[in-house]
Amino acid sequence: MKREKNGIVVISDNKVEFTMRKEYDGVYLVDGEKIVCDKDSEFLTAGGRFSKQELEMAVQGTMAWSILKAHNTSSDMENLKLKFDALVSHD
Repeated sequence: MKREKNGIVVISDNKVEFTMRKEYDGVYLVDGEKIVCDKDSEFLTAGGRFSKQELEMAVQGTMAWSILKAHNTSSDMENLKLKFDALVSHD
């Protein structure tokens, strides 16, 4: 049995897959006052403001990253296999 609705694919009673549409990777708060979309990477890296490595470290320092990493059952953070013990979680 396979049904799909709003990006959620139910394959069987025990397995559910989700598909996501990715608009952008994220935004950065620069100098405590300017919000910059990750698509504006030229602004973020211009003049040595941030290195690519520093931007990656910023992504990995977010609450969302730590939650996804804690629930990822694969070793690959690009292709997540998430497992949650409840549909609603406090973390």
